[in-house]
Amino acid sequence: MQISNQAVYSRNQAFSMGSSAYSRAALFSDVMSGLTSPQSSDTYEVFLPNENTAYSGGQANGLSYKIDYAENSTPESPIMIATGVDENGTPFEQELVLKEIDPKNATIVEFRALEAHLNGGKMASVGGPTSLLMAGNHGENQQTGLSEKQNFLERLVDKYNFYSNSPYWNHQLAGFEYKNQIDLWSKYFEF
Repeated sequence: MQISNQAVYSRNQAFSMGSSAYSRAALFSDVMSGLTSPQSSDTYEVFLPNENTAYSGGQANGLSYKIDYAENSTPESPIMIATGVDENGTPFEQELVLKEIDPKNATIVEFRALEAHLNGGKMASVGGPTSLLMAGNHGENQQTGLSEKQNFLERLVDKYNFYSNSPYWNHQLAGFEYKNQIDLWSKYFEF
């Protein structure tokens, strides 16, 4: 059996992040009793990782991609190739020269490439250095398009300041996580 490096899933089959796993019009009890079937015309193309993949993932807006080291990449001059589908469903392939990426003015794909490289080139889609910035209620990036640039380092500091000044214990714990991420990034970039 051969597995393709790509798969297509409907929203209902693949992701529940930020949206219901079932059609908004269907009641949970109706779905469970078989009266209503979940339906969706939205599809996502998922790029499955291989042994060269440093990141595989995407956003809730449909942007989906994987990042592999390029054949001409060297430790002195790391180069990655992002392959995917943008938020409009248009396929793309983008060369990312890591030494030319500024995390203070980067796209989500560029930043994920830097993150994956800082994570030792290992799959960073689960628990990479900046995963808190991307997930849950704080995932402003879930609607970020392929070409939108932002200052990720400033966002880390903003999140740290917000959570570390909170009177709530669970927020302060999140503040520690952001501080760890800031410490990691500050080894490589000035804040």
